[in-house]
Amino acid sequence: MSANVARKQLQKAAWFVALGLGVFHLYTTIFGLLPYMQQRPLHLAGIAVIGFLFLPISKKKEDDSWLTIAIDAILIVCAIIPLVWHLIAYKDIAARGGIPKSFEIFFALLICLVIFELTRRSIGNILPVLAIIFVLYAYFGKYLPGIWAHRGMSVDRLTSIIYMGPQGIFGTPLGVAANVLIIFVIMGAFLEITGAGDWIVNLSYSIAGRFTGGAAKTAVIASGGIGTITGVAAANVVVTGTFTIPLMKKGGYSPHFAAGTEAAASAGGIIMPPVMGSVAFIMAELLELPYRTIIFAALAPAILYYSALLAATHFEAQKRGIGSISKDKLPRFFNTLKSGWFYACPIIIMVALIIKNYSPRYAALWAIITLTLIGVVDRKKKIGVKTIANAIAKGTITSIKLSATCACAGVIIACIHFSGLALRFSSIAVHLSMGIPFLLLIICHIVCIILGMGLPPAASYIIASMLAVPAIIQTFNIEPLVAHFFVMYFCAFAVITPPVCLTSYTAAGLAEADFVKTGLTGYMLASPGMLIPYVFVYGKILLAVNFNLLEYLIAFATGLIGVIFLAMALIGYFRIKLDIWQRVLLFAAAIGTITPGFTGDILGVAIGLLVIGFQYWKERKNPIKDCLEGEAIEIS
Repeated sequence: MSANVARKQLQKAAWFVALGLGVFHLYTTIFGLLPYMQQRPLHLAGIAVIGFLFLPISKKKEDDSWLTIAIDAILIVCAIIPLVWHLIAYKDIAARGGIPKSFEIFFALLICLVIFELTRRSIGNILPVLAIIFVLYAYFGKYLPGIWAHRGMSVDRLTSIIYMGPQGIFGTPLGVAANVLIIFVIMGAFLEITGAGDWIVNLSYSIAGRFTGGAAKTAVIASGGIGTITGVAAANVVVTGTFTIPLMKKGGYSPHFAAGTEAAASAGGIIMPPVMGSVAFIMAELLELPYRTIIFAALAPAILYYSALLAATHFEAQKRGIGSISKDKLPRFFNTLKSGWFYACPIIIMVALIIKNYSPRYAALWAIITLTLIGVVDRKKKIGVKTIANAIAKGTITSIKLSATCACAGVIIACIHFSGLALRFSSIAVHLSMGIPFLLLIICHIVCIILGMGLPPAASYIIASMLAVPAIIQTFNIEPLVAHFFVMYFCAFAVITPPVCLTSYTAAGLAEADFVKTGLTGYMLASPGMLIPYVFVYGKILLAVNFNLLEYLIAFATGLIGVIFLAMALIGYFRIKLDIWQRVLLFAAAIGTITPGFTGDILGVAIGLLVIGFQYWKERKNPIKDCLEGEAIEIS
């Protein structure tokens, strides 16, 4: 038997492990979680087994060898032994207060190496290398100069915080992955097998396709709807972009604009309630707030972001003379709604349960149950036991990346917290800002972008929340929720920030577009999302902090006007082409209306209306437009 055949047989066995792990998590969601020092190690052990059997040691090497199989087997054993010890001896470990025995130091080294390797296979080298650097910093701190120095940590102390207690590997990030995220990922798999994802795309198509620039608006709505569930921008591009990007190109959008639109819309899924990928669950745990507080706070800013995207695609369509999609080629809205209205039921049930303050995992469980019933009853799908088992196993396998990332990030958090680096970074950031609060925000913005360029949003947010959030809170004396949202937004949009913008590059590949132009276009379209976090800090009402309905509605309305002005300025078009001075004025008007303050709102609206009025006057004076407008797109 060849090594390749042996690998396939092992992966079949790993599929049953994935199924068992998924069933275990569904069971504990229904009947109650195990103690955290059992639940989390058991979850990580299962993830390690399926991870090393499904993820290749090198992406460049196509064929397996007996050596790589042997390495994977050794790694699995090295993972299971320390984790099983936790399952057996967690009461004894707790009684000792986390003071390690000599062999537990060896176990800590083994499990760290295993997690670093699993993370490397999942998302690349950057996060495990960072983890190693932070561990070395924690150990050698007493030898460092100046403000970076600390008293250092012994091997026993490092073992205690990384492996023995509720911090480190088994800390909050892994707890979120083991208790919540895996249930939502399994729910995503059920959405796929039941056809709910396709229905969301078709419904978006039927809603937006009839308007000017309907192809791009379809992409924005569909990517936002699916992106909030997947929470992975690059994967969302692949799922929706294979349909929307060719549609936009055929409609008349340039390849780089089509790809940039898809990238910006997919990245926004991370900030769009109700699911918001994985970041929102981690935020809720770190802040010890109900999840419904997070999604309520996120709602208005997310709507503003997607409104800006829709406006930008609208003005670009007018600029290029792109009309709507031909009605005979569009799915009818009511027919589409009638054919799949029941797919909305799981999401409605999930949101209703979250609003009622049930736990997110319990809400997701009921969504899974509802989807299963829909699949069983629907004669077209004919979902049986095998399909359900495949969905559970697929969801569990998909969660490998998230779980490895969270475990590795837990090591970094422990080292940052117990070495006092978070406080030192705050002091450094405040010093570099020279006492200028706005400059501090820019520094924190840059830190989040740098972290997010090389890490998934969840990992970059976890690290940035430890480093940047204390500095923001200290400087502005604001609620932690506001500071966390500031950091989260920039970590989310780092995936489309040049020069390292994997999401934009993925979209460019689908569109056969220039990578640089796509990256810049995606960043330009997402720029309202870069402005909104500054509004959080100076006007927290948009996050429903100290909620007042009238102030909230005014802030939302003026913000909506502002992002439309901003879209005009970015695209350079309203009715006819905008001159440079008009775009500058519109940008100033956008800043005035988006940022809080009655005076700014009045001035911003006045300036924006002045530019719009001037455009109408120019159009009447010169009736020959810059483009042909309103032509229907024929979709073959």
